[in-house]
Amino acid sequence: MKPVRLLIAAILLAACSGFLWWLNKKQASATKSPVAATSTSTKILEVPQDQIQAVTIEKAGSAPIELKRNSGKWAITAPKTLAADQDAVSSVVSSLSSFSSGKLIDEKGLNPGEFGLMKPSLTVTVVKQDGKTLKLLFGDETPTSSGSYAELAGDPRVFVVARYNKSSFEKSVDDLRDKRLLTPDFEKLSRIELTAKKESIEFGRNKDQ
Repeated sequence: MKPVRLLIAAILLAACSGFLWWLNKKQASATKSPVAATSTSTKILEVPQDQIQAVTIEKAGSAPIELKRNSGKWAITAPKTLAADQDAVSSVVSSLSSFSSGKLIDEKGLNPGEFGLMKPSLTVTVVKQDGKTLKLLFGDETPTSSGSYAELAGDPRVFVVARYNKSSFEKSVDDLRDKRLLTPDFEKLSRIELTAKKESIEFGRNKDQ
C-alpha cells in the first residue's frame, strides 16, 4: 500500500505544482500591460516667429481683430487702429509658431461638419513674410469640454487640442491693446514736472543723471 500512496502523493504534488505555476503565470500576464500607452504630440502648425507678419483672429459673433508687424513692432489695424501691447501679441505669435495637438481624431476628414469645422467658432489666420497664408480652424468642444476640435485649412486631418490652446487665441481688442496712458521715450526726456494742488516738484536731467 505504501508504494501506491507514495505514487498518489507524487501525482497530487505534481498537479499542485503545475496549477500554482499556471496561476502565477496568469496573474503576471494580467498585471502586465499588453501595449504601452504612448502620448505623442503632432505639430499642426509650425512657423518661425520672425516670419509671421500678420495675424487675424475671427471669433464667431465678433468683429475680426487684425494684427500687423511694422518695423519689428506689432499694431492693431482692425476693427480700429490702436497701439498694441507687445507682450500680449508676442504671446499669441509664440503660440502660433509651434502649435501642437495631443490627439488625432480623423485622419481623412471625411465629415468636418461633425466636429463643427464647417462653421468654426474661432479662426486664426497667419500671413507669412513670403505672402503665404495659413488658417487654423477651431470647431466644437469635445463631449467632456476638456478640449476642442481643430484643423489646419487644406489639411484633412482633424485633431483634438486642449482647452487652454484655444483660449490662448480667444483675445479681445482690450486684451491686445496697449493700455499705457503715456508712452514716452524716457531716454530722451530732459525734464519732468509733477503738480498736485499747490505743490510742484521738478526733475531735470544732467547728462545721464
